[in-house]
Amino acid sequence: MAEENRILTPTFRIQLNNPVLKNLVTVGKFDGEHPSLACATSPDNIFIHSPHTRNEENEHEIRQLAVNRRISALACGDLEANKEKARDVLLVGTHTNLLAYDVWNNSDIFYKEVPDGVNSLIFGTIPEISSPLALVGGNCTLQGFDVEGEEQFWGVTGDNVSALAIRDSKSDGNTELLVGSEDYEIRIYQKEEVVCETTEVDVVTGLSHIRDTLYGYALANGTIGVYNNGTRVWHAKSKHNVTSVSAYDLDDDGVPEIVAGWSNGRVEVRNDTNGELVFKDRFSSSIAQVLVADYRLLANGQQEILACSVDGEVRGYLPVQEEGAQLEMTVQAQQSTIQQLIQKKLELQAELQSYESNLNQLKANPKGKADTVAPDTNLLATLGADVQNKGLRLTLTTTEECVIKFAVVFSDTLFPGESMVVHPASPRHFIVLPLKPSKNMEMEVLVKAIVGHRSSIQDHVFELSHVLPVFATFVFVSRAQLKSEPSGFASFNVREAVSRLVLWMKQAFNMLQKQEFNTTSDSMFCAFTNIINDEVLIIEVTPDGDSSKVTIKTDNMELAGDIVQDMCKYLKIADLESVADFQTDMANFRAVLTEVEQYNAIRLRLSADIADTSNLVKTLVIKAEDARMLNDVSIMNNSYAQLYELNRELLGEYTKRANNHAALLKALKDVNQMIQKAARLRMGEFKSRVVASCRKAVKANNTEQLFNVIKTGRPVEA
Repeated sequence: MAEENRILTPTFRIQLNNPVLKNLVTVGKFDGEHPSLACATSPDNIFIHSPHTRNEENEHEIRQLAVNRRISALACGDLEANKEKARDVLLVGTHTNLLAYDVWNNSDIFYKEVPDGVNSLIFGTIPEISSPLALVGGNCTLQGFDVEGEEQFWGVTGDNVSALAIRDSKSDGNTELLVGSEDYEIRIYQKEEVVCETTEVDVVTGLSHIRDTLYGYALANGTIGVYNNGTRVWHAKSKHNVTSVSAYDLDDDGVPEIVAGWSNGRVEVRNDTNGELVFKDRFSSSIAQVLVADYRLLANGQQEILACSVDGEVRGYLPVQEEGAQLEMTVQAQQSTIQQLIQKKLELQAELQSYESNLNQLKANPKGKADTVAPDTNLLATLGADVQNKGLRLTLTTTEECVIKFAVVFSDTLFPGESMVVHPASPRHFIVLPLKPSKNMEMEVLVKAIVGHRSSIQDHVFELSHVLPVFATFVFVSRAQLKSEPSGFASFNVREAVSRLVLWMKQAFNMLQKQEFNTTSDSMFCAFTNIINDEVLIIEVTPDGDSSKVTIKTDNMELAGDIVQDMCKYLKIADLESVADFQTDMANFRAVLTEVEQYNAIRLRLSADIADTSNLVKTLVIKAEDARMLNDVSIMNNSYAQLYELNRELLGEYTKRANNHAALLKALKDVNQMIQKAARLRMGEFKSRVVASCRKAVKANNTEQLFNVIKTGRPVEA
């Protein structure tokens, strides 16, 4: 398809004549019948545009809503679930509160304090919860509030939530929650349980369900792509930032495409299976949001794409439905495919000519020439530990008659720029590439190397990929090499043979097959050290009745959780209960809980002080105004002098309150992350049970019960 033929033609344009803040746009039927556009036009003000109702001047009705707090998220939905009169409620999130506002009746439905903040906000349903919910992503937490403002759902994530979406992949009403967070993770939740977890290379800024198990995502570094559950289908990167992602069938082929808005004003529509650009359009300013709605109440009830820019321009797009246009699109797609095949043919022909030329030279001189690469030349990659530099080394080796002149290594998870170039001054038959993984995750490295003789004119380009295991930075050591054993541990029982556990370890750790394990038919002892930070890890298996008891010894609770999750994934264990004791982590956690209690006490005291000072300000303002009317300059001056001092005090108190709130959020984040770590030591229903029990203990302010749940995994009632 030619680039110039991909331009989208909008079906309508609207100029709101108001600025629009990014990701703060929603469409709802606030009167139950007519859709209206609600968007934040300033940090504390909402603008509502109603194209189907007119004011006295016969213009589109426009309303303003002052929130008086910095708006962080915006959504809408039929929270009341009134079957007789369905009417959407406007949901407004701030950094400390959630407001459910009835636009039609100009009244608050509820105003809820949310200590963890509202970073992301959507409307949806959760299985086994009858009422629709306002779903909030905050400071390492997920919360769901019903129409009464009561919390009906709670979960934890590894970091601050940066993106939310909901999907029903099987169309059976069992919805799943897509959650992106600042720790670069995309998690799929079924109720409180994480059923799929994927690690990306930057903060997840956008998520959108496309169809079935496919969903689109966007990252802070300008990456956009599609996942099929935990498998990446495709991704593309730009120097510009993605501001919004959505899904819509714009080419009318029955399959939705991914629609993205960009910071440079572009709107792009890409194929969901290969990322090919299908359509595009450009605005004069950055895109604030792209969303799907029946904004114009079309006769057939068809939804359309709405693209809204930060300068207030709104454009709508409908699918291409004309038969001629559909035929033209098909022809253009076929021409594009033919051009790609022709290009591929030319590349293969050039490669074949190179091989034939090389073969002819070898036939002419069977002993070989100094400028000829033998056909059996290959490139091998070996992963090893670099103890001196506290990292890994990937060694590329070719035959001794050849040298590696140049190598490029690609990995979007290992390198900040996604690649590393190595060009040795004195080429040899091997080259060592330094690697330093920052996370425990499986990473694929793509290597492209130029191999040839020192004096050769024609070289060969070799390509290979190498997969780094999840725990690549941990190397096998003997028990005698350990100076001391970790005091922290997590233990659980599995009905698996020791041989199966050995197979798991060989693929999960940086181990050679020839290494000897201290194993018997029913027991095993393996010790590892992390070459980056000298962290010690021990995995021990002992017989326990008709099962095997696995003990993971480490002083890093997060590492123990990573091992449990990876082991269960490999062995296909759905439910796992464990007992854990990490004394260092628990001591730090107790200190964090004390800090939370102190910060809450300070918050209440500061709020009371500010309220008292505010009342005094009101009294002084009235006194000064009375003195002015009575022409009593002395009292008036004295009152304003006191007001000046009180104002300075209020500013100081506000600064204290803001600093205290920031410290409280950090402490609450540590609390939620601790619950997440405890949950990752279990699987399935036991994992969900830990999250729910920890929440109950936190609400009851029962520290000992909370510690007991983290250690034993048993519910509060037990």
